[in-house]
Amino acid sequence: MMKTLTSRVATLAVAILAIVSLSLSANAQKVDKATQLENKIKIAEEKVEKAQAKVNQADSLITVGKEMEKEGKQETKEAQADEKALMKAFDNEIEPIEKQLKSKDKDDVAAAKNDKKALENKYKADLKEIENKYKAADKKIQTGLKNVDKGKEKKGPAADLLKDAQRNLKELEKALSKASK
Repeated sequence: MMKTLTSRVATLAVAILAIVSLSLSANAQKVDKATQLENKIKIAEEKVEKAQAKVNQADSLITVGKEMEKEGKQETKEAQADEKALMKAFDNEIEPIEKQLKSKDKDDVAAAKNDKKALENKYKADLKEIENKYKAADKKIQTGLKNVDKGKEKKGPAADLLKDAQRNLKELEKALSKASK
C-alpha cells in the first residue's frame, strides 16, 4: 500500500511539474511574441516616418514650384512694364531727332543722323537687357512647372506608401494589445 501511495504521489508530482513547466513555457512564449511585436512596431514606425518624409518632400517640391511660377509671372509683368516704358521713352526721344533730319541744314542733318544712330544703339542694348529679363522669368516659370510636376509625380506613390505603412503599424499595434492580454 505504501508503494502505491508513493507511486501515486510521484506521478502526481510529475504531473504538477509538467503543468507548471508548460504554463511557464507558454508565458515565456507570450513574452517572446510581445517582444517580437514591439520590435516589428519600431520598424513599422520608422517606415511610417520615412514615408511621411517622402510625402513632405513631394509637397515641398510642389510648393516651391508654385512659388517659382508666381515669381516668374511677376518678373514677366515687370519686364513688360519696362519694355513699354522703354518704347515710350524711345518714341519721345526720337521724335525731335526725326524733325531735325528734315532740316535743310546739312550739319543739323548729319548731327541728327549720329544722334539717331546712338539712340538706336542705346535702345537695342536696353531692349536686349529686357529680353534677358524675359528669358530669366520664363526659365523660372518652366522650372517651377517642372518642380510641380515632379512633386505630383512623387506624391502619389509616397502617399500610397504612407497609407500602407500606417495600416501595417495599426495592425501590429492591435496584435500587440491582443498578445498582452
